[in-house]
Amino acid sequence: QASDGTIVGEIQFQKITWNADNTEATVTVAKTNENDYILQYKVNDDEEWTSFSSPDGGDITGLKDKDVVKVCMFDGTNYGYYATLNVVSPIGTAGYIAQHVNEYYGKTVNYTPKNGANVKWKIFYAGKTPGTETSNIYLIADNYIQNKYAPKGINNTAITINGIYIVSFNNVINDYKGASDITNSRIKPWLSYLSKYPNSTNINMKATAYMLDTDVWSTFTDDDRKAEYAIGGPTFDLFCESYNQKYPSNKISYSSVNSNGYTNYPSLTNDSLYVISSSGNANGMWLASPAASDGIDRFVMYVHYGGYVGANGYDYANNGFRPIVCLKSDVQLEKQFDGTYKIN
Repeated sequence: QASDGTIVGEIQFQKITWNADNTEATVTVAKTNENDYILQYKVNDDEEWTSFSSPDGGDITGLKDKDVVKVCMFDGTNYGYYATLNVVSPIGTAGYIAQHVNEYYGKTVNYTPKNGANVKWKIFYAGKTPGTETSNIYLIADNYIQNKYAPKGINNTAITINGIYIVSFNNVINDYKGASDITNSRIKPWLSYLSKYPNSTNINMKATAYMLDTDVWSTFTDDDRKAEYAIGGPTFDLFCESYNQKYPSNKISYSSVNSNGYTNYPSLTNDSLYVISSSGNANGMWLASPAASDGIDRFVMYVHYGGYVGANGYDYANNGFRPIVCLKSDVQLEKQFDGTYKIN
């Protein structure tokens, strides 16, 4: 394959072009040397070879992702010089992914954070930030990060650790005042609690402010500057938005809020994008949102390995972090033949 994307041999596949929504492709086929053979092709399991309108080749149209194109030279009796092209569709923009949720949510993206945390990254959400016209692609760590990658707070206070993956907020909350520390305009719309309680100084809001501190979590952005920001995990609002896109007939709600936090804790479909159904590393994933429980302010939301959203005390040392990375709005993803996606 040449650097411009063409595939060169006796038979040449020129670079594939896709229509506006990346659902159909066209490829031009040509001979690289003059000879008396004519070119024919078949797609997937076509029984018969099809001749191009010109013996020297032409366009094959209407191709789909995962199609296999075979081209050969034919002299009227004998076949020779076969060539094969595997068709792989790019995704393109966040808007395209949002229209094909079931096909793309949960797929692996080839992303490496600055800190080298050795987790894989999955497509978690694609679409607009609430109240804006800006669309982004969001990635989530496919597993809990090792707690050595959990950053210190804004005043350099270390998170409280227990084992390899489990963390609690006992000490780091001392670095934060509460809701007033959440200042990033791209983050605030993802925490609807703030619209009602923008001045909360609750303990659970101090823990939430740490998880939403894009400065300290910037260690999870990348050296290629494809990430706009990173946070310690999804807010409940972002979690619900992603889940409800994928499971529209089993929507979960985030509308009930009081001064201590969110009040409703739904059950979930067993899907590894949202629930790690094993307690081997941790009991659950911390959500960057306060939880209202027992009428006090010490609870933070989390996703339990048993498949439900719950509430644990900020000092509960049995949950871990699955950070979120928001890619820049001009980023596109290109599908690789192994099924993963490259960031462009």
